[in-house]
Amino acid sequence: MILKQIYKIAGISYLCVKKALEKYLAIDKYLFLFVQEYMHHPVLDILMPLLRNKLIWIPLYVYILFYIFQWGRRIFLKYLFFLVVLISTTDVFNSRILKVVFHRIRPCNDGQINALFEPLIRCGSGFSFPSSHAVNHFALAGFFYFTAHFIPDKWRFIWFVWAFLIAFAQVYVGVHYPLDVFVGGIIGLCFGNIVAKMYICTLNKGIGK
Repeated sequence: MILKQIYKIAGISYLCVKKALEKYLAIDKYLFLFVQEYMHHPVLDILMPLLRNKLIWIPLYVYILFYIFQWGRRIFLKYLFFLVVLISTTDVFNSRILKVVFHRIRPCNDGQINALFEPLIRCGSGFSFPSSHAVNHFALAGFFYFTAHFIPDKWRFIWFVWAFLIAFAQVYVGVHYPLDVFVGGIIGLCFGNIVAKMYICTLNKGIGK
């Protein structure tokens, strides 16, 4: 209903948009089933659920904060503040707004295709689009790319590889479609870039005083 009102205000035909979306969603489901049918491997069946488990990355986050703490208490608190702002903003925007608006059912809860594959983890009850894992981790990747300087510049792309693997794991284990993580990744990168620039701006102002 919300989307229908938006289309009406914008003067866009809801039926035309719906028809176009159905084509893209059909391709999206095909890609999802392709991953389930042809890309599974016993090693990946163990690795992928671990990659998307947020607890496995706690040592990494602790190390980053420890590294930033060495710059001084003031910078550490500022860095921590912007990290909290980033994660809180992306999570609320995605989970409380976008997922509610788009209302897309997870593949593991979709009666049309969930009989065609076996999810590797318990299927959550929340909505699918966009993926919160993709939004949050690409937001972190974008933020760390500009602010975590303990990695040499030429190797900072590793943050995006890290976020991609976590996002892909969501598709692999059967709880998200490829489009969920693709759009989630773009949203996360936008947020991560904006908040990183805000942090760097306030940091430079603090140094200039």
